[in-house]
Amino acid sequence: MSKKNLELLNQAGPRYTSYPPIPQWKEDYNPEQLTSELEALGSKDSVALYLHIPFCEKRCHFCACHKIIDPGHTQAAVYVEHLLKEIEICKTLAPGNPEVVQVHWGGGTPTFLQISDIRRIHDKLIQNFQLGSGAEIAMEVNPATTLASQIEGLAQLGFTRLSFGVQDFDPEVQRAINRDQSFEQTKSLYDLARRLGFAGINFDLIYGLPRQNITKMQQTLKLVMDLGPDRIALYSFALVPWKHPFQRRFDSAELPNLEAKLSLYNYAAETLQAFGYVRIGMDHFAKPGDPLAIAAQKARLHRNFMGYTTLYETPVIGFGVSAISSIGNIYAQNEKALPAYYNKIAQGQLPTARGMTLGADDLIRRDLIEEILCNFRVDLQAFQKKHRISFWEYFQTSKSPLIEFQKLKLINFNQDVFIIEELGRLFARNIAMCFDRYLQNDQTQTAQYSRTI
Repeated sequence: MSKKNLELLNQAGPRYTSYPPIPQWKEDYNPEQLTSELEALGSKDSVALYLHIPFCEKRCHFCACHKIIDPGHTQAAVYVEHLLKEIEICKTLAPGNPEVVQVHWGGGTPTFLQISDIRRIHDKLIQNFQLGSGAEIAMEVNPATTLASQIEGLAQLGFTRLSFGVQDFDPEVQRAINRDQSFEQTKSLYDLARRLGFAGINFDLIYGLPRQNITKMQQTLKLVMDLGPDRIALYSFALVPWKHPFQRRFDSAELPNLEAKLSLYNYAAETLQAFGYVRIGMDHFAKPGDPLAIAAQKARLHRNFMGYTTLYETPVIGFGVSAISSIGNIYAQNEKALPAYYNKIAQGQLPTARGMTLGADDLIRRDLIEEILCNFRVDLQAFQKKHRISFWEYFQTSKSPLIEFQKLKLINFNQDVFIIEELGRLFARNIAMCFDRYLQNDQTQTAQYSRTI
């Protein structure tokens, strides 16, 4: 692809962990709809739970997650008490005892908490919710700060999956992003987790970081392959200094340019596939027998706020600051600031800060965008039947930009099928944007998003 076309495609756009994207949600959202959805859950329903632990000991400059830097561990105790109370409040609103099929602890750094606090929260969850016998219980781990005793404690509690934040093993790249994590630290925890019998271990890698190049990526991938995690997420570095001012300190001369960044991705993707990993979605890879790989092969891959998943339309209940719940046709996000979060919990309320109730058009477009980003193929006849629409009449304003993508051989479509070609996978966000009604109505909204490449 020409440099000119790459530059045209490298536009700002949503990552589509939800549709409509979060900036479209309402700040004055009334949580009564969330309450109604929770009350409607019954014992025959399945749910996933997400717990957000926002604290980190220091700031990693690549990270755009919602986090609170607390080097002295002074805030965890109060936070844990409010998190426990939030679980109790939620249970009173969802008395129908739905089955929990997945629990995910994210952050921040969840292992910022002592294992005794993790145990208290875990016990509170299983006291208040019906944990399914085959439930996946996962935690994100920073190998630079996580203790062996914590990994042992997680195994004793029944955790089944760990997600290791690796990003890059090169010391120069790590210094540029304020990270200090040796391969030896990572390997020690990884080997321990394997001995303890964890069913799945994920690694997160990032391409496009400052000081990163093909040689350094090659060495990082060699070390990653020596360990052999079950899944690898290969994320694009999101440079958003208007949201996170600490990213302004990056020297632009040290950041890979557009072509170099694309080369890093292509090299990593080809290397991982050469080692037998299956390419999944836009930026994931997994061993062939992994449930995500099997789902992708059968075009049954799905996506929620926790990433790619095999779960289809499973409600997600979020706990903690900034956590998001997604149930039926509603989204609801908790307060981001600790004082506001604590205040609502103290009053016995759900700590909802903003949200959205999706209309019929939102649900149609959400379904379509998920298929594009997950399975890269849409059976138009089945889609039309499901939603009772004539596809190309309904999306007539999308056709003109799609024709341009077709000319670039990124997609192919007719009356029966819409396909994202192999070359088009990296540009799936761009393709999904063609169907985003909110962007069609106001193109200026893209300024708040990261670049698609």
